[in-house]
Amino acid sequence: MGAIPHMFQDEVIEDRAITHHARNGSPQLGLVPTAAADLDPFSPDALASHRVNQDFEALVDAVPKIESIDVRKPPKQEWIRVRGGEEWTFETMVFEDERANALYMVKPTLRDELKGEIRPVKLFLTIIHGNLRPFLWPVRISRDGRSNSWNESALAAAQLGQSSWVRVVSDIENGQYRSFTTKSDYGSPHWPEGLTMPDYLRLAFKERLINDLDHPVIKRLRGQI
Repeated sequence: MGAIPHMFQDEVIEDRAITHHARNGSPQLGLVPTAAADLDPFSPDALASHRVNQDFEALVDAVPKIESIDVRKPPKQEWIRVRGGEEWTFETMVFEDERANALYMVKPTLRDELKGEIRPVKLFLTIIHGNLRPFLWPVRISRDGRSNSWNESALAAAQLGQSSWVRVVSDIENGQYRSFTTKSDYGSPHWPEGLTMPDYLRLAFKERLINDLDHPVIKRLRGQI
């Protein structure tokens, strides 16, 4: 074999060095050793990354921010609690959009104009067992003195729910709601902190407030759109 030109001597020396390291079990040039944690997820280094630190409690106690809440009846297959105290209830007049299955709060100055289309309700702050987001339960109330078993049984269920976990089911045959109490100890409900009843009303009706007769829901009701 002839002499190697001077311009290629450095490359040959480097190639021989790579071959020498490879044969002797040394890391090859240009390769980055892989961390043991990347190869074995249960190595001491890998397990150290799973160890609980001081931020654990803050992560567990984190509560999602409530942007809106529903206004609806309680699901018949869920256990609920109602927040006790008159400060957690609110009586008002609402309009029910049956097509969209939605309730709208009505500005007081429009009540005479919309008489016959709106109804009085008492809103109860309610929460489902295992859920972090409450909702408002609208219970219809009578102001004309007439008895209504549906309204009265719903009101009784809401009152029972202030001290017990209850499930509320429609009893069509007898024209009323039936309330069941749980035999299990579900403990006390966890209500979000820092919110008042006006805050909940704002979250529930900020997009569903009828404040003039030009509201699309009213115009559609009157055949104007």
